[in-house]
Amino acid sequence: MRVGYVLVLLGLSLFGIFAGTAWAAQQPEIGDEHVIYCLSEGNRAALAAAGVALHPSLRSSDDLIGSGSSMKTLEQWRAADAKAFARTCAALTAAVPSLKRNDLPNPLWALLSVLLPVLTGGVLTLVSSEWRHSMNLGAKYADDLSDAAEDFVLAARVYAQARTDHELPSATAFDTAHAALSRQLYRAGRARPAWPAIRRASRILERSLSRGEVDRGIEHVRPELEALAETLALTDAAFRRPWAPFRRMP
Repeated sequence: MRVGYVLVLLGLSLFGIFAGTAWAAQQPEIGDEHVIYCLSEGNRAALAAAGVALHPSLRSSDDLIGSGSSMKTLEQWRAADAKAFARTCAALTAAVPSLKRNDLPNPLWALLSVLLPVLTGGVLTLVSSEWRHSMNLGAKYADDLSDAAEDFVLAARVYAQARTDHELPSATAFDTAHAALSRQLYRAGRARPAWPAIRRASRILERSLSRGEVDRGIEHVRPELEALAETLALTDAAFRRPWAPFRRMP
């Protein structure tokens, strides 16, 4: 859901940018002052001649312009082909200092100047929120798994040492700690199914550190307990670093 919000905000930003560009491209190139200058008595013939220069298919006669036998006044030409008229008038007035064209204000750009910082702030807020959520959730998984692992290792060592000493200890503490760690590994595996270290820890727990194996004594299970601790240290570090690429975790 959070990713969807980010995409929507980015989409709105891009839409505004492209819409603003399209709006600017469609704006007329001249203002009223340019039209008045071009259609004034002293500039009409020059405008018609400029129109022919820019549009070779046209011909002019004094202040008339057209193609073939169809000649129009400049006002008629403007009404019939506003784009060609605007281009010609803009070229004619380009060298007139008082009529140098300033870019027309774009209301969409003005809106974007306000909207884009708001959208950017919204995206950053969502990313920051997602980061904090991942950090907190990862820390919770790491803490729960670490607590369960510590309880199990302690219970396993006590039980295995007792069996080495040919004692008959109660298996309740061991079985309880074993079941608790198995549950935490299951939860961690569902949260991070691509992490091989979690699967490896589960295999060690279920196959090499079952009660039947621990019954064989401390020396038999000591390497497996160390391997379990090393593997769980990897998952602990991974859970505390959200979005880290742990696919290469050994």
